[in-house]
Amino acid sequence: MIIPAIMAGSADKPAPAVLAWEEQKPAGDANKNWDCCDVSGNKMVAGIDGGRLYYFDGTEWSEQQPAGDVNQRWLFAKVEGNTIFAGAYGKRLWFYNGTSWAEVRPIDDNDYNWLFGDLDGGKMLAIQIATGDNPNANFYYFNGTAWDKWATLGDFTANRFNSVSLDGSVPRIIVGIDGGRLNFITAKDTLSEQQPAGNANKDWNAVAAKQGKALAATKAGTPASPTGRLYYYNGSTWSELQPEGDVERLYYSVSMQFGKFFVSASTSKIYFYNTTSWESEQPSGSAVLYDYVAISGNRRIVAKNNGRLYAFK
Repeated sequence: MIIPAIMAGSADKPAPAVLAWEEQKPAGDANKNWDCCDVSGNKMVAGIDGGRLYYFDGTEWSEQQPAGDVNQRWLFAKVEGNTIFAGAYGKRLWFYNGTSWAEVRPIDDNDYNWLFGDLDGGKMLAIQIATGDNPNANFYYFNGTAWDKWATLGDFTANRFNSVSLDGSVPRIIVGIDGGRLNFITAKDTLSEQQPAGNANKDWNAVAAKQGKALAATKAGTPASPTGRLYYYNGSTWSELQPEGDVERLYYSVSMQFGKFFVSASTSKIYFYNTTSWESEQPSGSAVLYDYVAISGNRRIVAKNNGRLYAFK
């Protein structure tokens, strides 16, 4: 089902192209284990865990093979303009400069468990999970010139986090522990705890950061009895956001840019904040819980693990 946006024109000035939700099928007409997606202007990227990586250049989708003609565990892929930063768990990191792919090595010439990554303003973040018992999570930051280890969170098994975001304009990293605390990382080995939900451990599940602002959401409770909440940082203070009134949800994924928010929550709701009001959306025409969402201007993309890929473009 295609849901057109309402966009007006005039007699002497034609209406701009109408954006609409459409299913994307870069890997064919079948459910896939989509594990990441991103959008920047009219460019998009999406990756399959145990499959292939795909890039939409504004006109068509094409498979990308930075690691060769093999399946990989693509757990993150980020696009910014014509550039892409992508990582394969248990393998390597790669950067696309708009023309060609090159391997990126924050540590050395070895395979690593790259779990999360981000790209913003030419800056990059890559998180490596060490092997063995009680593995550390190591945060590597690229400042536009060189890589440096910015932080280490000990024992990823006990201090698991499900989402990380980089705001390259500050720069600042936001990370929330599942069953723990929410932190900003503002410089090398400098963590600043944030308490939008009070001085208590919470199940932080989704975060986003852009232009000095941030979103953070919890995924607490059960689908039948959720207790999660959504919070917004305006650059100085935190406040709660209520897309559908004072109700609790399990929040799965959040994204933001230029005052617009895009959120996936339990009860299979997708919420879009257009800078003035919230809207509820159904990309496929029916209620589906999407695992990953991303926004760039009015363009949006959603992905479901063992499901489908949709874009508002």
